[in-house]
Amino acid sequence: MKKKLLVTMIIAMAVAASACGKKDEASETKAAVETGAEEESKAEAEEAEAESKGSEASGESAADDEEIEDEGYYEGTVTSINGTQITLQGPDGASYVFDMANAELDPDYDVLPGALVDVAYEGAKSDVTPVTEVSVVMSLEQQADSLGKDPVLVGTITDMTPSEITVTDPNGKPHELSSAMAYVVTVNNEELNIGSEVDVTYVGTIDADEVESDEEGSIGLPIATKIVLASARGTEEAGQNIVVGTVNYVDTETNTFMIDADTMSFEFSAGADIVSSLSEGNTVKVIYEGNLYNRIVTAVSVTPVSVVGTGR
Repeated sequence: MKKKLLVTMIIAMAVAASACGKKDEASETKAAVETGAEEESKAEAEEAEAESKGSEASGESAADDEEIEDEGYYEGTVTSINGTQITLQGPDGASYVFDMANAELDPDYDVLPGALVDVAYEGAKSDVTPVTEVSVVMSLEQQADSLGKDPVLVGTITDMTPSEITVTDPNGKPHELSSAMAYVVTVNNEELNIGSEVDVTYVGTIDADEVESDEEGSIGLPIATKIVLASARGTEEAGQNIVVGTVNYVDTETNTFMIDADTMSFEFSAGADIVSSLSEGNTVKVIYEGNLYNRIVTAVSVTPVSVVGTGR
């Protein structure tokens, strides 16, 4: 009987121990599940916060893009002017039309074909974009010099004599130039008249504020070296650098010569065959490379001419 009671007690204790173990295992499992759920919930919260911050940043970036789009700048060379509208050609060759009607213009330099300008505008570019400001980066003459070319004034002849012309630019501003030795490029013997639209290559400055002076006053008008009528644009001669003058010096040893063109003199270097054919007093047409501001200009060809200037 005692032995049976002892066995019963041992079994009861074992059952109790087993039950306790299962209870502990259940508690541990429950705790692990709760911990995992908390960590997952925390991760989801962090992810949601990150997404929220990302959205805010994206919104700020979009706002910045809109702000950039609200104001723009474009730099290019003026290729034409039509009333208040200017066409600018950028370094990539693309052209855009801008309207200067309500723009603040550069107080120092005129906006002319050939000048390099920078415009400010609001919104996106359109077929004709209104601008708020126009700044001249390089004037017509400065831009031409930087490109190694002579400046070209585009406009309409509003007055002329045998030795002078007045060319009114697209902005309505008149410019006087000496034209006594100008070479006129025309087609079909078209006459140069008041009202003719022309491209005038010149030496000197058309900006009255920059005209140098000596003790006796102004040095003189800018010199028109070539006048191209609108009908002759695109011809071979229109694209050539041409100056006409009277030979005043020839040096066959150095293969150089000089000509008097109106009130200025220019020195050229050329091949021996060209130089040896020249004589002082000859009136010649010189086709040259570069611009006439070089100390010695390279002559490509020299041919005799008889009648030059606007008085021909």
